Amino acid sequence: MSAATELRPTLEKAAIRRFLHLALCPPGPGRQDDLRAIAAELPPGEFDGVDDLLTATDEEVEAEGFRLIGPAGIVPISASNYIEEGYADKGPKLGDAAGFHHAFGFTPTLSEAPDHFSTIFEFLSFLALKEAWESAEGDEEQAELCRDAEAKFLKEHVTIYLPRFAERLAAAAPVGGHHAALARVLMQV
Repeated sequence: MSAATELRPTLEKAAIRRFLHLALCPPGPGRQDDLRAIAAELPPGEFDGVDDLLTATDEEVEAEGFRLIGPAGIVPISASNYIEEGYADKGPKLGDAAGFHHAFGFTPTLSEAPDHFSTIFEFLSFLALKEAWESAEGDEEQAELCRDAEAKFLKEHVTIYLPRFAERLAAAAPVGGHHAALARVLMQV
């Protein structure tokens, strides 16, 4: 098996997470074009509803997004907002996410909290790319470290909180709108 073939699943994982990062980024000029470009790199049939996510214009996404997931939106877009144990647990979650970032030398492109779902998926994409790099360089110990960190990060920051966010977004988003499609995609993660 060639190195490229061996790395393909890890690189596809990085592309999926980059797509989710962009889909959850604050809207702005050209974001939908960026989303369409990375969508072309997704494995075929990865998510139901991707095409619906790509049809909106930047302006439509911005108007709908501001009301739903913007700074004063009705659906919080940070994982710590979905902690059921109580408000006091937010600090440790934020600190833990920031600690992962620091440990792997990751600097988010957004100036959002480390538990903003866009930042979470950007970090997970970064980890997948780092894993692929380490594997390509023959450093399986470092590649395994990336896989272990990914599993722990997913367990502690994604698997519990993302479904809660996606359900709340689906309930608040207009039927047939961009964010309804986004919620459908997120429910498949």
